[in-house]
Amino acid sequence: MTINYAALQTELKTDPSSIGYSGLINATPVNWDGVMNLLNTPTSKLPSIQHEAIDSAAFKAEIKPTELQTLTTTQLQQVGIYATSGNVDVGDSDVQAWINILWPSSAAPFTNANLTALATRLQSPAELLFGVGFVITNVDDVIRAYKSGQ
Repeated sequence: MTINYAALQTELKTDPSSIGYSGLINATPVNWDGVMNLLNTPTSKLPSIQHEAIDSAAFKAEIKPTELQTLTTTQLQQVGIYATSGNVDVGDSDVQAWINILWPSSAAPFTNANLTALATRLQSPAELLFGVGFVITNVDDVIRAYKSGQ
């Protein structure tokens, strides 16, 4: 996706989520790199988004070994498939439903909480404006957007 300079300018000048651009823009000299970093940094000031797939090692790290004891042989085989698949789309609703069947919060509170928490993640202002995974890599784009129309 490309940068919509008008949308970026509105973000920088109005700061609708109170990210804090003005302190960097009003500094002498202007800290454009800092502004770009704020645009690319995920923040709790924005709505969470569905997490992309995580690698299997990260998936396995969130499973408490003692909470595997209640699983059937078939369920353990399913876990093994996910744990060795390379990536697990933890944000997918079917995967979350499967997690809740295998590790209900009443029987496996740690694993359930850990894997449920992975379903969403914080997003950056750049992602909110331009799409999941978007990163502004050139500070000149930030400057151009802010100064356009002046």
